[in-house]
Amino acid sequence: MSLAAGFFLYELRSKRRVVLSPADQWARHAEWSRDGVQIFYTRRVSSASLSTYRILWDGSNAKRYVDGSDFVVGK
Repeated sequence: MSLAAGFFLYELRSKRRVVLSPADQWARHAEWSRDGVQIFYTRRVSSASLSTYRILWDGSNAKRYVDGSDFVVGK
């Protein structure tokens, strides 16, 4: 049995859910950037390794940002 984790955008008016995390990645702890253009999230790279990735608001262009997890954008 394989368990996956991801994140999505929920549109309130249309009540539609759009999955933003890449389907082939175990992704958690997503957080918007201050400008609302990027989303930072934690990805499990291996069973003992986590990294922070960034993705654009439309779910494209996922790239590794920094090693580690639980990245906080701040105020």
